[in-house]
Amino acid sequence: MKTQAAVNWNSRSMSDLGVIATNLNFVVTSDNNKLDGTAKTVRFDGGYGAIGPMMFGWTDSTFDPGDGYTYDGAVRSDKKVDQFRLSYLMGTWGIMLGLEDPRDRGGGNPGTTPTNATGNYPDIVLAVTGDVGGLNLRGAVAVTDRTSGTGWGANLAATAKLGVVDIKGVVSYSDNAKSYTGGSNCSSTFTIANGFTGCDDGQWWSAYLSAAVALSSNFKLAGTVSYQDGTSGQVNTSGGSTWTAAGGVYYYPTARSEIGAELLYTDPEGEGSDFGGHVRFKTHFN
Repeated sequence: MKTQAAVNWNSRSMSDLGVIATNLNFVVTSDNNKLDGTAKTVRFDGGYGAIGPMMFGWTDSTFDPGDGYTYDGAVRSDKKVDQFRLSYLMGTWGIMLGLEDPRDRGGGNPGTTPTNATGNYPDIVLAVTGDVGGLNLRGAVAVTDRTSGTGWGANLAATAKLGVVDIKGVVSYSDNAKSYTGGSNCSSTFTIANGFTGCDDGQWWSAYLSAAVALSSNFKLAGTVSYQDGTSGQVNTSGGSTWTAAGGVYYYPTARSEIGAELLYTDPEGEGSDFGGHVRFKTHFN
C-alpha cells in the first residue's frame, strides 16, 4: 500500500511583460516497499516561475508528450528537468524553445555517478502544438551533447475526441539518448582501445495508443498499450523489446474525486511476462 498527500501553490498577476506566474508542488509519501514501513518521505515535486513568455524552473520537460488515459501502460519520455523555456502563441498554434539540464536525464545519483553529459551546452528542445480539424497535434525534437557523441530524439503526438471516446497516440525515436523514448540515458563512462569514451544508448523507438470511453457522467473505461524496441549501443548498453499494457474502470463520486482499478501487463524480451494491478482512491480539495 502507498499513501500520498500533495499540496500545490499557484499565483498569477499581470505586468507589462504579460502574466507573472509561480507554481510549487510538494508531496508527502508513505511507501511500504520497505518491510519495516519506514519509507516516509517529503519531496519537492516540481516548481517554476514565469514572466510573460519566459518560464524557468524544475518541471516537465518541453520534449515530453504527456501520458495516456490510464495510470500506467505508456512507455514514453517522462522527466522533470531544470530548464529555461520561451513560448510564443500564434492563434491555435504554439511554439516552445527549451534549454534543459542533461543531468536530469541520466541514471544514477548526481554527484556520485557519471551522467555521460559533457556540459558543453544544455539540451536544446523545440516543440510545436496546434489544432488541425478535430486533431490536437504536438511534435518535438531535441539534441543533447554526450561524451559518447551527439544524441537526439523526436516525437509526434495526436489527440482526438470522437463523441464519448478520447484517443491519443504517440510515436518517438531516439539515437544515443534512450530517455527520449522512455527510461534513462546510460550514465557510465568508459575508455576502450579504439578511443571511444562514454556509453552509447543505441537507437530506440517507442509508441503508445491510449483510449478512454465515458459510460456515463461519472463512469469511464480506459486502456493503453505501448511498445519499445532498440538496438544495443557501442558500450555497456543492450537492446530488446518490451510490451506494456494497462486497462481499467474509473468512478467519479464528485468532479474532484476518483476511485479507479487497473490491470497491468508487461513483457520484456527474454525476461518473461508479468501481471499486476492497482486500486487507487483519490480526492482533491482547494
